[in-house]
This record gives sequence, C-alpha cells and structure tokens, in this order.
Amino acid sequence: MKNRIRELRKQRKLSQGDLASILHLSQSAVAHYENCRRNPDAETLVRMANFFGVTVDYLTCSTDVANKPILVKIYGEVAAGKPIDQIENELGHAEISADMAKSGTFFGLRIKGDSMSPRIQNGDVVIVRQQPTIENGEIAIVSIAQDTATCKKVKKTDKGISLIGLNTAFEPLFYTWQEVAELPVTILGKVVELRAKL
Repeated sequence: MKNRIRELRKQRKLSQGDLASILHLSQSAVAHYENCRRNPDAETLVRMANFFGVTVDYLTCSTDVANKPILVKIYGEVAAGKPIDQIENELGHAEISADMAKSGTFFGLRIKGDSMSPRIQNGDVVIVRQQPTIENGEIAIVSIAQDTATCKKVKKTDKGISLIGLNTAFEPLFYTWQEVAELPVTILGKVVELRAKL
C-alpha cells in the first residue's frame, strides 16, 4: 500500500496536499496511508482506485496488474447473413483491456445469421475498432445504404468491393465503386476479437 499510493501520486506530480484535496481527505490521512501508519477504509480505497485508474487489488498490492478493464457497449444485432437493421439498441457491456482501449474507440456487436460460420456463429459477440478503412482480407462491420449493416470479409478490386462470408453457401455481396459512393457502402470498423456468446 505504502509504495503504490506514493508512487501513483508522484506519477501524477501531485503533493500529498493535492491528493488530499482531490479525495476530500486530510493531508495527514494521506501521509498516514503512504507511511502505513493507517489503512484507508473501503470507500476511500475505491475513491483512490477510481482516481488513479487502477484496481483496488493493485492499490493494496494484491496484484501487479494496474489497469482496470474498460467497458464497451454491446449493441443490437448486426447481420452476418442478409443485412438487417444496423445498431438497434444497447444489449450490455463487454470488457476490453486498458491497453487495447488506448488504440482506438471500440464497441461490441451481436452477430445474427450464419454466413460467417464456422468461425463466427449466430449469437456471438464481436469486438470492433471503429475505423473507416480496412485491408483486403480483413473482417469488418460494413454499413450498407446507411440503414443496414453486415459482418463480412472485405475484398477490394479495381471494379469495386466484395463482402464475403466465410460460409461458402452464401454468395458474396458485390458493389461497384459507384454504388459504394452512392448507397453508400461504409466501413464502420474492423473486427478485432471474437467473444463467442456472452
């Protein structure tokens, strides 16, 4: 406890008085916590952990993993067969690591349909990093005509873009570059992780 509170405070370039003011504590209380003369109560531990962005377990030296997981929203079903209505409503949350969260903005989507099976099954949740472009062969969530979305492998050619299911029973969806511009066909993000059914 002693080293963690002091180290975290110093990383923020805060004095004991600064930290006390932020957490509505006395400066002497912060000094006691840092010198192990007194232990914070549970409520104070939670306030400290929230302020520093770490877990209570890290603060109390129960673990060396500092970062709290980040919660991202899981939205309504997105098609992996025929496109259906795009994001409908919020279904819950999924955790991603703080390190992952630093690399962009993420959301979760629940898959409906079996055009991406066997890799991605009906009902699975995928974690998606929002980005407007995708490399050939990567799996993306793609908006079609602004009101439908689908999960597909993306292939770009000189003639247009193909949205390909992993299930060979489904025909690829092909759009010319003119259709891409006019409909439009828009990349919402890259599928970076499969969580299976949550």
